[in-house]
Parts: sequence; structure tokens; C-alpha cells
Amino acid sequence: MRILIEVPVWLGDAIMASVAINNLLKKFPEARFTIFGSFVATEIYKGFPAVESVVVDCSKKASNRYINLMKTAKEIGKFDLAFSFRRSFSSKFLFFFVKADKKFKYARLTSKSTHQVKRYNDFIAHSLQCEFELTDWQIPRGVAPPRAASLLDRKSF
Repeated sequence: MRILIEVPVWLGDAIMASVAINNLLKKFPEARFTIFGSFVATEIYKGFPAVESVVVDCSKKASNRYINLMKTAKEIGKFDLAFSFRRSFSSKFLFFFVKADKKFKYARLTSKSTHQVKRYNDFIAHSLQCEFELTDWQIPRGVAPPRAASLLDRKSF
């Protein structure tokens, strides 16, 4: 089974999505995952188990963003499931061209004030029609956000 996950653009949101993504890893332990998103957001998922590839979205730098997204959708191949944690037009455009048996795009399920970690977890649970435990956010050991990693590599502060 192959699963595509488009992570949120911003690092903080990508970290908050880690709870839901970890629940996907638990639900589908045999699956191979492809992570798609901005450089900073995808970096933290490189150390996750079962992540077979990370695709950085460079479409904003392309001469035509939407042609670039169409080509990317074709190049990444076919998936059994595809999840997008984004609500932007470009995400909807990409997912139109992604080949997947089932596609799920993030939507708020309630207008109540709720933490984003819970919203992301509820999105995955609702999409798969199951219940998932809401845990603390999790990033594998040894994986640090890109900026923090470069700061830690410096000899003096």
C-alpha cells in the first residue's frame, strides 16, 4: 500500500500534524509513505518510519506553478490513499491530478475553538471512519527542524 501525505506549509503546523501522521503509521504499518510539501515542513518527516520518499514542492519557483504541480502529480505515481492537510487552491489543483484510489482533503469538522492538533487528528479519523488516540506531538529522535539543526551544528553561540 502506498500513501501520499501533503503536509502543511509552515513548520509549526507540520509538527502539529505529526500526531495524525503517526496515527496513520500505526493504522497502516505495512504502507509506504510519500511526504509532499515545503522544504522546512518535509524535513521533519525524513526520519519517520515507513517514509519511502520526500518530495519538496518547488512549484512556487517554477515559471508556471500549475503546470509544475501537474507534472509532479504525474511523476510521484499512483497511491492507494492520499491525504492533504492543506486547504489552498494549489493543493486542490494538485490533488485533482494525483492518482489515488481515495483522496482526502483537510476540512474543519467543527467551528468550535479547538487546538489544531485535534483538528488534524479528527480529519484523519473522520476520513478513515475510525477513532484515533490524541497523543502528544511526536518527531523521531535525531530529527530536528532544519533551522534548529543548523544552529546546533555551530561550535559557538
